[in-house]
Amino acid sequence: MKKILTLFAIIILSICLSILWLSFPTHLPPPPESIAIFIVDLFNAETQEQVANVEVIYVFSISTIVSTLVILISPKIKKMLRS
Repeated sequence: MKKILTLFAIIILSICLSILWLSFPTHLPPPPESIAIFIVDLFNAETQEQVANVEVIYVFSISTIVSTLVILISPKIKKMLRS
């Protein structure tokens, strides 16, 4: 049951972070230009719509990684602070 709740928390936090990032893109630093070009070339995006789709995939991927780290590391940090 704990694993299901953890997975649910990661999904919800990922979606929330993605929405915030896409709504306020200037509040977070953009990826380096070389990485952005590599990702666009990797997906072979040619039109603006395809680039926007790649941006959504990139944002959700980074949000998922951050959410996973936050959810999995926060109990360990909490435990360290209590002792």
